[in-house]
Order: sequence, then structure tokens, then C-alpha cells
Amino acid sequence: MDPTLFEQYFVLFDESGVTRRPCDLFLDFSYRLTGLSAIFQDEAATKKKYLLSSEYHRLHIAGSEAFCVGIGVMDRLPVVPVNVENNPDYGRTLYQSGSFTDYGTKQDYSIPKLQEYLARNDVEVSRALWQTLCQVKPEVLQARYRPNARAEFRSAPSQLVHHLRKAAWIPDRDGIFHKQAGISRDRLREDFPWENANCWLTAIEFGKAAMHIEAEAKAREAQRESAATTLGIPVELADELGTLSPDELRQLVLKVKSHRHRQFPVRRPSNPERRITQVAGAANDAPDIEYGKPRRRVRTTNRETKIAARQYLIDLYTNDDDELVCQICEEVMPFKLRNGAYYFETVEFLDLEREHRENYLALCPTCSAKFNYADATTDEELLESTLRVENDTVSVSLAHEEGTIRFVETHLIDLRAVLGVTAEV
Repeated sequence: MDPTLFEQYFVLFDESGVTRRPCDLFLDFSYRLTGLSAIFQDEAATKKKYLLSSEYHRLHIAGSEAFCVGIGVMDRLPVVPVNVENNPDYGRTLYQSGSFTDYGTKQDYSIPKLQEYLARNDVEVSRALWQTLCQVKPEVLQARYRPNARAEFRSAPSQLVHHLRKAAWIPDRDGIFHKQAGISRDRLREDFPWENANCWLTAIEFGKAAMHIEAEAKAREAQRESAATTLGIPVELADELGTLSPDELRQLVLKVKSHRHRQFPVRRPSNPERRITQVAGAANDAPDIEYGKPRRRVRTTNRETKIAARQYLIDLYTNDDDELVCQICEEVMPFKLRNGAYYFETVEFLDLEREHRENYLALCPTCSAKFNYADATTDEELLESTLRVENDTVSVSLAHEEGTIRFVETHLIDLRAVLGVTAEV
């Protein structure tokens, strides 16, 4: 239908009930959201356009909207030819030397007052532009020039595309306006449909910068995961390490090395049965514990046993790095004496009736104090656990914290042999 057939006739009502020419009216709201109301509300009276009456929509007349648009009612902004010589690419890309003839071509397009609309930062205005651009013909996205029929066509983005690339006119879901390259598809408002059949979004390079940023973010994430995998640590910990300076990292490595969990000694008897027999025999001959008779009860029989226990424990709990390890915290003893030997405390494990070197532990000063003064585990519990444990560790409660006493296999075999002989079993 040719809209010019009706352009001089007042055949339609506006929202106020006044008859208007179709070319003076536009669609919005009741029909579909075009955003044109925001475009035309500030127009001068001489150029003003009016909202088409919603009565046509309420009457449910089939095809009424299409008919109104067909006779000239506006449902989008017009795209019109403009002077190609104003195109930013004219001198650099489009222009060719030679006389311009009747067979030459000068084509370029834009929307009247487009720069003004782009500068408004109004969601409704941007929607009107978006709806228009979803429906434009692909040819208006390019400017074309050739001076005559013998010359080849040269093309570049149209002025319409140039203007759309320069302004921050596309609102995201939070109402923040972005340039076309700086917003991604997933950040578009729901009322800004993704319609690129005419390739207008491609032409304006929609999301180009956002895609670059996203690609960089994915690369960084892959790098993070790769670094964490290489180090064998969680990604979050790798991130924390990444905030440290090289000097801080070196200091951290040195600190970790100096406090690393030491290798616990491994001691297994070559013949467990024979060793049990030997230890049991020695246990039978062990002296009874005796106390002197001064005002306070003083033990008088453990001196030689503690001396024997000391060397016994040194032999069992010195690891392959020649480090003496505490049976509770499993760390290297904290310091050495002047003679180069590790300082440690030989601590009696169970309250037995006889002296046995196997009934002593090798502990650092801190763990010794905890075991002697803050052990909430009873002798009965320790005894039962020692006899039944299968993994060489006995559970204890020290200073309101759960812990373990770890034995090398030889020590545990010896201790059980002693307990098998004594009356405490």
C-alpha cells in the first residue's frame, strides 16, 4: 500500500480524539512498545507527532495495526539518505578521483536528529532506536561511492553505524548506559530483543570489547587453574600466593621449609616374635618401683631406667634426616644442647608397678607439659587404646584439644610385650 495516498487526509484519531493525518501519528503502548512517545514528547509544535488512539486496538479489529502502519502511521524512526561527504571514512576510504557523472553513486544513511537521541540517556528513547534498528534494511548500514560507471564501488560503514558506535546509548539491566562494544548480550535488558537478522549488531561491533574482556578473563581463569594444579593447591590459595611479592614468597618458602612436617621415623623389628620374647623376659626381671620415706613421697628407682629409656627413645625416634621427632606433635625437637644432642623429655606413659624403659615417651617440652599437667585421658583409656590400636597411634585429650601419641612399630611391640607380662593387663 502506498502511504502517500492518505497523507493529505484526516482519517485517524489521536489519543485525544482529534482527527489527524496518518503521517502525523505514531504507535506506542497499547499496540506495542516502540519508545516513540519519548522521542516526540519534546518536539516543537510545528513538527509534533501524536499518539494513535488506543480505541482501534481495543476494538480488536483484525489487521488494524498493520493497516495503520501501511497508510503512514509511524512505528519506527525513519532512516533517510544523507550526504556521503560527511562520512568520517569519505576522504580515507570512499572517495575516488575522477569526474562524478550521472552514472556515479553516492549512498549514505542515518536517522534525523540521531546524535541528539543518542545523547539523551533515556531508556525509552534507546528502545525506540533499538526497535528501529532491528527492522532496517541491511543496505542502510553501508555507505557506497563510485564517481562513474567505470569505477569500482567503494564501501564503508554508514554514518548511521558511525554514530551508533560512538555514543554510550545502550542500557544494561541496571540502567547503566554503555557503548555498543562494551556491553555483552547477557547484560541486555529483556525489552531489548537480540535480533540480528539484518546484521546491524554485527555492523556496529556490538560486544566487541566485552568479548575481548571476557576472553581475557577466561584466559586468566585458565592460568589460575593451571597454576593451582601445578602447585597441587586450591585455586583460592594460589590467588592468595599471587598477591605476594617475590621476596615475600621466598620468605614464605623458607619458613615452610623450617617448619615443615618432619618425616616420622620407621622402626620395625626383623623378628617380632623373638623381640617380644626378649622384652617379656626383661620385663619379668624389671625392678619394682620404690619410694623413699621422707616427708614427701619421692621415687628412688627410676634414675637408671630413665637413662636407659633416653637412649632407647633416641634410637627409635631419630629419622633418616638425623632429626629427633616428638611423639605427640611429630615436629623436630625445638633445640639442641651444647654437645649437639637434641634436648627432649623422657615422660612415663602408664602408671605401672615396675620400671620399664619401654614405658617412656620422647616428647618436646611443650607436649611434655601438656601430657603431665593437662591430660584428660585416664590410664585405663590409654592402656586399652595401646592394646587395641591398629595404626600405631593412641588418642589423647591434651589441654582441651584432641591429639595422638604416635609410636614406631618396634616401640609399640615392645610396650605390648611389657604389658603382657605385668599384672596391669
